[in-house]
Amino acid sequence: MAAPGQAQRAAQKFIVFENFEKMNTQSVRQALSEKELSWLENLQPIAPNNLTTVPGPLAAITSISETITAQYFANIGTEDWIISFTSVGSGWATSLLSNQSLRIASPGTFTNPDATVWQSQYLLINDPTAGYSAWRFTQALGGLFVRQGGVSPNLVLTAGGTNYTSVPAVSITGGSGTGATAVATIGTPAVIAVNVINGGSQYGPAPTVVFAGGGGTGAAATAIIDPRGLLYISMTHTGRYLTNVAPAVGFSGGGGSGAVANAQMQLGPDGFFHVVYITPLALGSGYSSPPTITLTGGSPFSGDIATAVCAVGLGAVLSITVTNGGGGYTSAPTVSFSGGGSGSGASAAAVVGGSAVTSLTLTNPGSGYLASDVLTLTISGGGGSGATGTAHVWPFVTAGTTLAVFAGRVWLGGGNLLQWTGTASFDDFNIANASGSLTIKDVDLVHAITALRNYNNYLFIMGDQSVKQIGSISVSGSQTLFTILTLSSDQGTIYKRSCGSFNRVFMFCNSNGVYAVLGSSVQKISDDMDGIFKLVDFSQQPQAALADMNNIHNIAWLLRYIDPLATTRSILLTFTGKKWFVVSQGDSLVAITTASTLASGKTLTFASSSQDITQILGAPLTPVAFKAQTALSHHGNAVQRKKILNGGTAVTLAAGTGNLTMTYDTEKGSVTKVYALGAGFQLPSGASGAEGSGRYLGATMTGTLAGFTLTNAALEEQETALWT
Repeated sequence: MAAPGQAQRAAQKFIVFENFEKMNTQSVRQALSEKELSWLENLQPIAPNNLTTVPGPLAAITSISETITAQYFANIGTEDWIISFTSVGSGWATSLLSNQSLRIASPGTFTNPDATVWQSQYLLINDPTAGYSAWRFTQALGGLFVRQGGVSPNLVLTAGGTNYTSVPAVSITGGSGTGATAVATIGTPAVIAVNVINGGSQYGPAPTVVFAGGGGTGAAATAIIDPRGLLYISMTHTGRYLTNVAPAVGFSGGGGSGAVANAQMQLGPDGFFHVVYITPLALGSGYSSPPTITLTGGSPFSGDIATAVCAVGLGAVLSITVTNGGGGYTSAPTVSFSGGGSGSGASAAAVVGGSAVTSLTLTNPGSGYLASDVLTLTISGGGGSGATGTAHVWPFVTAGTTLAVFAGRVWLGGGNLLQWTGTASFDDFNIANASGSLTIKDVDLVHAITALRNYNNYLFIMGDQSVKQIGSISVSGSQTLFTILTLSSDQGTIYKRSCGSFNRVFMFCNSNGVYAVLGSSVQKISDDMDGIFKLVDFSQQPQAALADMNNIHNIAWLLRYIDPLATTRSILLTFTGKKWFVVSQGDSLVAITTASTLASGKTLTFASSSQDITQILGAPLTPVAFKAQTALSHHGNAVQRKKILNGGTAVTLAAGTGNLTMTYDTEKGSVTKVYALGAGFQLPSGASGAEGSGRYLGATMTGTLAGFTLTNAALEEQETALWT
């Protein structure tokens, strides 16, 4: 009871922090509702009372010898690659199939590159120093980097020719440059047909076709023989019958079976019915000699029964079907037969198809070529003739800082200049094929085109203070027609790698936060994260990537965060589509990208802290350091001091053991408790009666665990003096 003259002290009360709606850094902690969190790191909001640890990073798959500053994903041919650009201006490609890295271009090549992919064949790059360039990889020839001054890798085979028995030589001549080389590929010379010369006779089962010689291997074929069934039936005597009821036709002898026929009657001028012909219904098979035909029944006059004879097949080889053409034949192999019972005499001849040139591949782009150079491509040797092709110089176009593939064309951006290729290919800047360029003079494109991105059937043209869009294109004569629609004249971004697409919504980041293009409007969606964006070091460009965790699809932005409670570090500001939270996978991440593999069918997230190539968010059993911090709540009474009597949490640990640190917070300070956890659902709690006091109370939960789930946090408090 209170002393005389003092106010009555209230009984104990309880504050339960649960049903968490969101993380909110826009407001100060003491202004948040009890259903908001002031910080949520490495605990993913699965449901209101289910905050679960995120997976940790896997081990690095490889490393390179230079510091990485930007990463992209590319599918080239049959391989998936992480493309890395470095601080010294070089490019690297790391195969997700072999984990091996190879250099795309040497140091000093790039300064501010952007990259995309053309039809899973070429990596396309636009850079102020390297200009518009391309990289291609094949297992047989390795990597090939092409830029202005070299020959385009887009060699065109205009005719394949015929009868090439070996690979012809390819030469590229003409122009001012030197060093360009290419190779050809020819189809495999194979057996394409086998013609029967003599079918032979007396074959029971079909004989085996045997190929020999010709310099090749692998040819196979099957023979089709006459099944030795009935060939025809001839009447030798029509007989005389009193009615038109036809006699039954029977077959006997000959070694075969299955022949079936019926007799056809006709009234003759003599007043009797006669068997005029016998129609086979089934020819049967396996007859080594003609069977005897017997007609029984009917109404023969005075025993005058009709008679007939037949002929059967000789068991000859009728045709041969090639089942495998094999390869490498420089001449037709001989054909012979084995097996087939007592048959003999069959002969046949194989036909080898003449091989054509099927592809041309550039092996060295050379250097020193001019835009005006006319090149000649010559295909010679190989025993064949008629193959032709063309080569041309890689296009000379104005260098820029960004590019995208949209509507089957490559679009390049730099300054106020927008350029696009023609209808032929990624290196077609022939105005006759509807290529072109446009200087955007709109005042809201204040400085330059900062990013081009193809998302959700639109080409987005980003400026530092604007967002523009092209929805569709058409071709009229030699002109490409389109309309540029301005979506925003007061928001844009200078960070091209912050652009991303998430659930059919285009998003980007600038120094104010994250924005989404919703229909025809651009809206900020990260108001709750303003407290973070005020402390971002934008000297490291924000970068977007998709991140799948705990079966939930997310998008994340890599930010360099000036943490007021620690050192400056890298965080992933992550959005579920409804809620924000923070993910940390290493304090020094400098680059991030989204990748995938056809084998896994999953969205993968890769990152680098310097020279490593590492898949993050891929190890659910790896412990991660987490933090959940509640509001500082006055619990409906902002003037009463409150003493914390007790506290605890509701948590689950999937397996193993570990420690959970719970800090009881007030505006006057904090008291920390460490709880030992075992596997399963549990309610760690306990108090010494000295957990602190203040008008505003809250809790902070931290630890380093895997498979941890936080449900709620609870405080027991008792009101004490007013205002103090």
